[in-house]
Amino acid sequence: MIRNILSHAKLSSYHPIERYYWIFSIFVVFGMSFIPISSFVFKFLTNPINVSVDRNYFHFNLTFPSVTLCLHDRLNETAMNEFVSSNEKISKKQLVKFLFDLAYFDIDSNLDQLTKFTKIHPNEYIPVFNPITYYDKHRRNKDVEIYKVNFFDIETEASLSYQYIGSNFDIYLHGQMELPSRKSVIRTERGQASYIKLLFTTHAITSDSNVKSLAIFQRKCRFDDESNLLYFPGHYSPSLCQLNCKLSAYEKHCGCIPFFYHYVTPETNQCSHSGLKCIHKKARKLTLI
Repeated sequence: MIRNILSHAKLSSYHPIERYYWIFSIFVVFGMSFIPISSFVFKFLTNPINVSVDRNYFHFNLTFPSVTLCLHDRLNETAMNEFVSSNEKISKKQLVKFLFDLAYFDIDSNLDQLTKFTKIHPNEYIPVFNPITYYDKHRRNKDVEIYKVNFFDIETEASLSYQYIGSNFDIYLHGQMELPSRKSVIRTERGQASYIKLLFTTHAITSDSNVKSLAIFQRKCRFDDESNLLYFPGHYSPSLCQLNCKLSAYEKHCGCIPFFYHYVTPETNQCSHSGLKCIHKKARKLTLI
């Protein structure tokens, strides 16, 4: 058919306008046919089908979720008084207020209060912060193998979170390689009993080994060792991806990263007092990320 059309286009008996019309029609036909063909090819590349049957599901080694506890009552007043007594050059009244603000800081509420006390640089907040807060070692009530877990403290925008079990705390349930976020919090009421019992059901989500051979744009997901994150190049997870976006926004708008993200790569610029003021102004918008 195309051969006949081309022969028509070459006939000298046709008027030039007629010949141009035939040539134009040929290009239109080719163009219109290219669109559905390319869409089929794109769909084939981006929606591959990978079917596998796993018979050993009874032997799955499930990874239990991690639990992060953020205390409401976190200040160790004895340690705080010792710290205040050892700093004679600073007004005790101002220092006590600063330590209270530091122990109970929250990015949405009182972060700007910390910037009013300029005698301690934000780079020194964490070394000051840790000794004046509770840091009791975890003691389990039952000597059962499944209770052997690892605990460590972590500073987040929701303040200090760690293993001390008190009556007032926020619980964050998240994956083993995830960070706690506001979307994963399970809040407890103040004045409740000294323990809380939660029941969860775990679901194993696995993929066939052939899936990793597909390109990332084909499977539309990343494995944990395929990080493209600027601040967390060694590992990828959804919460780290969100945090990476947030840190990029901090640096873009304020030129620095706040002190409670000190565990990020050392090349990052830590905020001064003026930087924390900027973070506080932008906090409501940036915490939505």
